[in-house]
Amino acid sequence: MEGINLSGKNLSGADLSGTVLRNANLSNTILFGANLEKADLTNADLRNAELSGTSLRYANLENADLRQIKINNTYFKNANLSFVRLDDTNLHNADFFNVNFTSANLENSDLSRAFLHGAILKNANLTNSNLLQAELAYADLSNSNLSNANLKQTDLISADFSNANISGANMLLSYSKNAEFNNVIITDDTKTDSCFEKGFLDKVICQGMRNLNSDSPPFYGEMRGYHRDDLA
Repeated sequence: MEGINLSGKNLSGADLSGTVLRNANLSNTILFGANLEKADLTNADLRNAELSGTSLRYANLENADLRQIKINNTYFKNANLSFVRLDDTNLHNADFFNVNFTSANLENSDLSRAFLHGAILKNANLTNSNLLQAELAYADLSNSNLSNANLKQTDLISADFSNANISGANMLLSYSKNAEFNNVIITDDTKTDSCFEKGFLDKVICQGMRNLNSDSPPFYGEMRGYHRDDLA
């Protein structure tokens, strides 16, 4: 099925697990509840596709165009989304557990409350993205561009920001225990507070501020009611 044109088709509930769909045109396709586990969607066009309830675990979507996809209870666990286009897309509350976003374009996208635990975001473009209350624990954000991104109240436990660009980013009330910020690009307009510092007094002040603000990190996956950790 390589290069097949399925644009606009209704493939709800279809079992396409392991199917080779490289270079396929799936724009505007309805894939509600479909099984695309371990499918090869390299270079596929999925713009405006309906993927709610779809399983894409371990799927290969390298260099795919995923702009404006519709996702609700979509499972991407361990999928390869390296080099994808996901800019200007609503990804609110999405479950991206252990997903590979290396060099992906996520500029201007809404990733608020997204579950990105263990995600690989090396060299990703997250300029102007909204990561409000996202969970980025153990994520690799090295060399990523987070300029002007909103990381307010994000969970950054043990995340790696080495060589990342956080100029103009909002880091207020983020939780960055054991996170690495080696050689980050930070500017005067980067918004930080005591939660970003490492001193004992800063930690006390940060704890007090988090106690006064509901829905503050760390989250430990608690805000992601549909995250299916039982899906091995």
